[in-house]
Order: sequence, then structure tokens, then C-alpha cells
Amino acid sequence: MNNFIRNFCIISHVDHGKSTLADRFLELTETVNSRKMSGQYLDMMDLEKERGITIKMQPVRMKYHYGNSKYILNLIDTPGHIDFSYEVSRALKAVEGAILLIDGTKGVQAQTLHNYHLAKSEGLTIIPVINKIDVASCDLDRTYQQLKNMLAIDESEVYLISAKTGEGTQELLEAVIKIIPSPKISQNKNLRGLVFDSQYNRHKGVIIHCKILDGTTKKGDKLTLIKSKSNDKVIEVGIFTPEMKETEKLSSGEIGYIVIGLKSVGEARVGDTITSDLEKERGVLVQPVEGFKEVQPMVYSNIFISSLDSSPLSKNKKTFDFDNLKEALYRLAMNDSSLSIVPYQSPLFGLGFRCGFNGVLHLEIIKERLLREFGVEIILTPPSVVYKTILSGNEVNLYHPSELSQGKFPILEPWAKLEILMPMQYYGSLIKLLQQKRGIPDANFPLLNIGDLVLVKYDLPLIEIISDLNDKIKNITSGYGSLSYEFCDYRESDLIKLDVAINEEVIPLFSQIVSNSDKDYHAKNLINKLAEIIPKQLIEIKIQARIGAKSIYSRKISPLKKDVIAKLYGGDVSRKRKLQDKQKKGKERMKQFGKVNLPSDIFIKLIK
Repeated sequence: MNNFIRNFCIISHVDHGKSTLADRFLELTETVNSRKMSGQYLDMMDLEKERGITIKMQPVRMKYHYGNSKYILNLIDTPGHIDFSYEVSRALKAVEGAILLIDGTKGVQAQTLHNYHLAKSEGLTIIPVINKIDVASCDLDRTYQQLKNMLAIDESEVYLISAKTGEGTQELLEAVIKIIPSPKISQNKNLRGLVFDSQYNRHKGVIIHCKILDGTTKKGDKLTLIKSKSNDKVIEVGIFTPEMKETEKLSSGEIGYIVIGLKSVGEARVGDTITSDLEKERGVLVQPVEGFKEVQPMVYSNIFISSLDSSPLSKNKKTFDFDNLKEALYRLAMNDSSLSIVPYQSPLFGLGFRCGFNGVLHLEIIKERLLREFGVEIILTPPSVVYKTILSGNEVNLYHPSELSQGKFPILEPWAKLEILMPMQYYGSLIKLLQQKRGIPDANFPLLNIGDLVLVKYDLPLIEIISDLNDKIKNITSGYGSLSYEFCDYRESDLIKLDVAINEEVIPLFSQIVSNSDKDYHAKNLINKLAEIIPKQLIEIKIQARIGAKSIYSRKISPLKKDVIAKLYGGDVSRKRKLQDKQKKGKERMKQFGKVNLPSDIFIKLIK
């Protein structure tokens, strides 16, 4: 049966047409009823359809007649955005081949290169495809040249399609059968499977997404996960159509799901190896599959419930709001292995969580899902990275700048390897921007000219990348520049802690760690942003940026004014003065005892 199985995925830069191509495959194979078919069918979340991006990889089994045989085609649709590259790396472990999709109107972009090299490192067979050939602005000659110069792909290897109209998609699907190899057939009958994803279902418990490498499993078998040492009886096995469909068994080479009654996704970690308890009883040593690297969050943010009732400063404290947030976050984490959660308490906002994300987009998606799927409105602190410092000879992680005491301490910050692909005409502006961001050119990589494009490699502090680098590159390159990056190491830098005080009260959650040489720029930028997004209130608001006790930049927000003499028409002027004096005294009293109320979305507005 293995000879008639093809496992493959679609990889590309974001918005190059992966989900649309997957739709055409579903139609060609009649996997989904035409009456149910809709655009981006494999994007199961409303959020994915609205934003036009894939957030979660989605497997699907298709059947296709070719020649005199019926083939099983297991497709995994993957995200294209850099924040979800961990999803791509997991999908690549479960397949033998990949379709590398390139938008013919945009050409090869940074994430195209990144995903191509990921697939090559896994030893996958790659089918290069140029999409959108029906669009007038599609430049085939330029894209062919880029593929040849950057990826050493010859024009004769490339397939031309329009995922929108379906042109060339049948030939591509048949090329998958002809070019991509079938799963390797092992003579070993001992069960061995790779966990490449998992999700939580409130009725079934943990649903393990896996690829069976050796042997067979069926309902009633007793299975063990080697690394987590979790074990239980199989309740159900099945395939993705893309909805889950129960089957009799899963055999070598097949991709599907297994339910074994686990109650926590932590018991079925991504990269773990499934084996049968029978192997243990026979004394057979089953070698674990080479798994995945542990995902390292790039961005951290503290999450609190937006209700003031959950704050320790509130007289009517309610705990159910926090409980709702806790349940929602842990349920999301069950279906998203790249989301990390640790309980955290703030003196200002009360109980909350310190959460790790793959990037700012990942953070925004989680915020939106909390609101839509669970009805939980949250406060998010500005995204930061994990710094390190040396205290009493020990290396200490700083998950938020507020955790750093004032004083002279060595501070180490995370750096990343950055690749930028863009037209040559913008090179000068880009280098100027990277220098402003404290970038250092990669000494081992000379500048690479590829036709009218240039590939630039720099080392850059991670905080400079996640803040606004992508937006600035899009601006200076008129939208033609694209970037990809990955963490490399920690380096000691000349950094300093910048605090924010509102009406003389330091707000720790606004604290930032910034470059000492750029502290004035960051202070001015931060305070001006806050002055724009904090709404006027009944009292005057004074916002200061401080280094220690010294204020280096400040702004004032004037109070809301009510015309208390508007109701008076004529009469003695002393009546007007009396009302104005009364208002003035009230303002002074409010200034003394009043608190500034910060809107719940202030932190999201601050990062945009």
C-alpha cells in the first residue's frame, strides 16, 4: 500500500496562494462536496479567512485516480508568515516532498528562501511552482532567473499554474504522484510513529496528529509515548478529510490521528515517538524518532484581565474573571504548542500570566482568539524579549524590563540572523536603517546581487526586529522588501532601563530596556505615543520618561473641561466667578485623590 501513498506539503512566502492551491486540489480529488466548498477551505478559523493568512497547519487526505491505480495523497497546508515558521518545520518532518510556491507577480521572497532551505535540510523532494500566471503583471522571465540564481533551480523543473482559475493544477497534482517518493517501506513490524501536532477536544481529550513510520495501530491497542512516558489504550484512530473521520487502523506511511484518553497536551509533546506496549513486553527496544527543536518564544508579554475588579486595588475584587482567563489561555495552549504560559502577578493589574509568543502577529492572534472564542477581554503589556543579567555571579533571565533594578549591571540581549531580499535601488536606505537599529553586517556573507534584487544578511538585536522593522522595510522599499530571521545568540550591550511615570507614579509595565546612545529618541517616541493614546480625563495627566529619578522627557495632557457657566444668561458676574472657583477647587481635589484610568487596549495601540 505504501507505494500508493504520497505525503507532501505546500510551502511559500505569505500570500503567495497556498490555501487557494489547496482548494483546487480538494476540488480535483472531490474530497469536499462542491456545495460545501468555500475559499480557503482548510483555514478552519474565521480569523484566518478574515486576515487571508494561514495560522495553523492543516492536514487532509485526498484520493486520486492516476493511470490504473488509486493514490492516497496526504497534504499539509502550512502558514507562510515568519511568526508561524515552527508550524512549517513540524509539517516538513511528516512528509517526503514539498511544493515550493512562488507568486509570479512578486518573485522569490525572503520566506521562500527560508522555507526552501528548511525543506532541503530535511532531504525532501521539492517541486518548484510559479503561481498567478493569469495575472498581467506576472513576470516569468524574472522569476525563472531568481530561481536559477538563488536556488539553483532550472527553468525546465518549474511548473506554471494559476491557483485561482485552476490552470495547470491537475498537471501539478499528477507531478506530485510522479516526482515525490512514497514513504519508505520498513521491514520492521514494531510500531513507531511521530507526533507532529496535537489538539485538545473537550469530549475526546488529547487528539494526537501523527505519521506512522513502522507497524500498525488500531482501536484497543495499548500505546506509549517514549519521551513523556504517557501510556493508555487507543480509543479511536482516524484520518483528516479534512474533518476527522474514524477508520479501522493506521498503517506504515499514513498520516492521521489517534485518541488515547490523555487529558493534557503536555503528555503528547510534539516530536515524541509513539510505540506499542507490546514492544515493551517483548523486550524490543524501539528507537525514538529524531524530533523537533524545542520552540523558543521570540516575544514575551504579560496578560491581565481588563476588568478593574480583578485588580488588587479594587474593593470589589472578583476572581471569576481571572479563572475565565486562565481556562481560556490553557485551552489555547493545548492547541498551540508554541504558546508558553507562566502565572504572574502585577501590583497594578493583579493576577495574570507571562506568555511567550513567536512574534507580534502571533500575540495579536492570541488576543483576538481570547476575545472571539472565549469572550475574554485582556490587557497586554508591550511585547519584549528575554534579557539576561549577572547578579551575584549568577545569570538571571529578565522577562520584563520592570524586573531590572536601577543601577549598573551587565545586560545581555538576544540577537538574530536577519535576511532581507529587495530591489537594489533601495539598498542605501536599507543600510542606513539597519545602522540606526544597531545592525552588524554578516562578515561571512558577501552582498549578493541577483538580477535586480539584492540579498542582505545582518545580525540585529531581536528587540529591534520585533518592534517596527518589517513596517519600516516595507515603507522604504515601497512594499517590495521582505525579511526572515532566526535567533542566534546573546550579546552584552550598552543598555539602560527607561521608566514611565504618570502623575508621578511609576508604571512598571511601561518600562523599557533601551540602548544608552538612543535613550532620548526612545523616551520622546514612547511619551509622544502615550500622549496620543491616553484619553483626556477630568484631571491633568503628566507623563514622564525617567532614567532613575531623572526625568529626560515629559508631556502633559490637559483635563476635560466643562463650561459650568453655560447655563447662566446674564446676571451678576460674581455668580459666574463663584461657579468657576468651585470647579477649580474640585479639579484640585481630584488631582490630589484621582487616579488615571488606562484603557484596556492601550498596550496594543502602543505597539502599532
